[in-house]
Amino acid sequence: MDTLSREVVFDVLVAACDGLERRFRGAEWTISPAIRIANKINIVIFRYFIYKLYKIIFPSREKNSCIE
Repeated sequence: MDTLSREVVFDVLVAACDGLERRFRGAEWTISPAIRIANKINIVIFRYFIYKLYKIIFPSREKNSCIE
């Protein structure tokens, strides 16, 4: 894929993470501290999953380069 489409996909994935994080943060004041901590852990795991998915869809060019 070209660079522009890679950037668009990455921006969409980042926006999804940000939207999820805002959703959890908006409800923080109404929930217990234990649930707040669990939500933060879930956000971190979700961001890591999105990052890994991005790396699978768009593998690094360095991996595919030939060794001279």
